[in-house]
Amino acid sequence: MIIHFYFTNGMSEWAEVFLKSFKYFNGEEIPIIFDTKDLTISEIKKIESLYKNLEIFNSKLDINKLSYKLGIKKEVLLNYKEETEKNKVNPENKVWKLMIAGDDRIKTVRKRLNEMNREDILLHFDIDIIFISKINNLYNSVKNNDFSTIFRIDQFLDNNGNLRKEKEVKATAIGVQGYTKNTNGLKFIDKWINYIDDIHPIHRKKGYAQAACYYAYKDLKNEMKIGNLKEVSNCTIDIATGMKNKAVKKFKNEINNWK
Repeated sequence: MIIHFYFTNGMSEWAEVFLKSFKYFNGEEIPIIFDTKDLTISEIKKIESLYKNLEIFNSKLDINKLSYKLGIKKEVLLNYKEETEKNKVNPENKVWKLMIAGDDRIKTVRKRLNEMNREDILLHFDIDIIFISKINNLYNSVKNNDFSTIFRIDQFLDNNGNLRKEKEVKATAIGVQGYTKNTNGLKFIDKWINYIDDIHPIHRKKGYAQAACYYAYKDLKNEMKIGNLKEVSNCTIDIATGMKNKAVKKFKNEINNWK
């Protein structure tokens, strides 16, 4: 099993929260991979000191290229980046989240799957979480399926038992993803990426990556084993809500009070 994260430099403070809480419950034997953007050398060294079985692959965030692709001035885009990292997503800055967390992140997960051995397990998480128990139950759920994530379809059904169209962006919560490296697991993420690429980032609605995951699920649910991590993830992790800068301080204080 490999634990995987993807985050930009403005979210680096969350790495301490995750690694300390993960190590508290699970030790340091499980390999963790961070794919990061624009971390400084000092940030990398600090993060590396927190967990012995950690690899960090840091690359440059090409703001000029993103600015050109989106047709948004670089200064405006950098402001969107800071807003989503420190505060929360809104109708204006959503394009940053859709391009990074809802696009490049998924494609980076695909790249890591390519490098793994067949039948290995990859668990991908949003970085803004804290572990509250051992990972065993989450792992056991993922290993029995080709793809797993948090599905919330049952919360948004109409009177005929169908998902309401306007709730497609809420059908999944992709902050936790589980993959078995096999034909089906790869088929799912490829289908998901195809749906993401169908719409230019500037035209995607807020939460589109979640909707795209649901579309892939609809297409493939009868062809493979797809698991719902909703219940088991609630017992394993706590996901940040509201303002990011306040949530990270709250989680840090929680960890400092653990014995």
